[in-house]
Amino acid sequence: MKNNTNNAITTFFSAIIICLLFSLNLSGQTINYNHFSKQVDRLLNEHVKQTTPGAAVIVTEKGKPIFKECYGLANLEHNIPVTPTTVFNLASVAKQFTAFSILLLENEGKVNLEDDIHKYLPKLPDYDHKVTVQHLLNHTSGIWEYLNVMSNFAGNSYLDYFTLDYAFKMLKHQDRLLFEPGSEWSYCNANYVLLTQIVFNITGDSFRSWTQSNIFQPLGMKNSFFHETSFQVIKNRATPYRKNNNGDFIVGSSGRYNYAGSSDLYTTIEDMVLWMDNFRTKKLGGDEVVDKTFQKSKLNNGSESFYGYGLGKHNKHGKTVINHSGQTGGYKAYMLYCPENEVGITILSNKRSFNVEGIGNKIFALYLGIELEKKKKEKTQTEKKVDFTIDSSRVGDYSGMFLIEGDSSNLAFCNIGENTFYGIFEGLGQDSFYPISETEFTNNRNPSVNFTFIPNENKKLNRLKLDLKGDIMWANRIVFERLSPFQLSEIYSGKYFSDALGTVYEIDMKNEHIVLCHRKYDDRLFQQVGNDEFASGYGIMRFKRNEHDQIIGFDILDEFFNYNPIYFQKIKD
Repeated sequence: MKNNTNNAITTFFSAIIICLLFSLNLSGQTINYNHFSKQVDRLLNEHVKQTTPGAAVIVTEKGKPIFKECYGLANLEHNIPVTPTTVFNLASVAKQFTAFSILLLENEGKVNLEDDIHKYLPKLPDYDHKVTVQHLLNHTSGIWEYLNVMSNFAGNSYLDYFTLDYAFKMLKHQDRLLFEPGSEWSYCNANYVLLTQIVFNITGDSFRSWTQSNIFQPLGMKNSFFHETSFQVIKNRATPYRKNNNGDFIVGSSGRYNYAGSSDLYTTIEDMVLWMDNFRTKKLGGDEVVDKTFQKSKLNNGSESFYGYGLGKHNKHGKTVINHSGQTGGYKAYMLYCPENEVGITILSNKRSFNVEGIGNKIFALYLGIELEKKKKEKTQTEKKVDFTIDSSRVGDYSGMFLIEGDSSNLAFCNIGENTFYGIFEGLGQDSFYPISETEFTNNRNPSVNFTFIPNENKKLNRLKLDLKGDIMWANRIVFERLSPFQLSEIYSGKYFSDALGTVYEIDMKNEHIVLCHRKYDDRLFQQVGNDEFASGYGIMRFKRNEHDQIIGFDILDEFFNYNPIYFQKIKD
């Protein structure tokens, strides 16, 4: 009887110990998986409804799913729900697979990351500086972001069909790098399209076929593949959606390409379990390849970039994580992996407005036992948006070019209708602003970024206070001769050609603004901000004159080009 009692007691305590071990993650933190699942489910239900485009979500620990749920619809027209086998476009989350392909080839001795890319891609133009395979992987090459060049300025629509040959022709005309390779980090999809061509030129196999044989099949990812063409039939594919101006869902088609690498990897959350677990098991690639994917890159000055090999590396809540987000058309994707806890999170969605990265980071916080902050009920600064409108007769009082004190850089401030203003920090970035008083303007996306005009004794708005998330800077207006609509038309109207982009634009007049016109685009209005200088949400336009003071062309400086000038030469009719 005594032995039976002892055995019962031993069994009871063993069961408790097993339960405790099961509820501990690697950091020693207690995890209540049932409570965690309920928290995540509640979070997702706040953002996805049964009748809207949806999402598939998976959380793994040590390679095993601890949360797997699907929400909403994969197709609105046929009322098809999202399931674990629904196929989504990974968008830029695909870049880690492209980088992994190169690292596998490096491990086999077939590519050297320090090689000049012309060794593998001889048809590219000669550059002033050596561009290496490493530069492509780390987004430090200085090569142009061809997607934005083609769709925003080169006379193409995102609905046009782009071949790889056309992309290379575009890149062949971009013989001037945006910056010295390795000196800056600048996200560029062209880098990863070029990497896929390196794989092809080395192996003789298409990128889709090579990744099937060397990544997806070895890992058992049966529903994963890079597409061959955007017209390809894909079974169980979720239809991507976005909202139009009326708030209705419409199909959010991404660009139409017959190449992949920077995007266009189709997969499921179940396959992503196998991919994320390879970071733990190192089944494919071994220590040499997998450990490298966790490395950051270094710039020429010795500083670290957060980005490495198709993945960003960050510190979140005291934990090291690798992650990447993606968006193309109406698809959104996010992956996060924490090696310390051996936990992985993937969110795939066909709803463009779905904040996958924000939700993914909240799920990681919940996993660590961090309670999410409740939404504040008090009014935020962004709710003041409808409170103030600048009188149309006074718009010109605000626009202009300003020189930032102690920085010697320019800020263009302009308005192109609808009470929306643009601030363009030359070389740094551009964004839209709206007024909250006669002298105060706040950023559309970040209310901690504000401009305040300081009137002088004559009520002229010649001085500007910049509050950039608490950092205060001052800027002074650069005086210029403001021209009449007639003068603007007489001086600047005409046709202009860019050899780099292979397209012609015409400058005309509309509503007292000069307008950049193209047959495929809506007109782009620019406001005068200086002598021969104009600005809009599309960047800064600077006209060039010859020795006879005649207009011979203009430069466009835009954040897509890292503020390197794209030249348009004036041509005769």
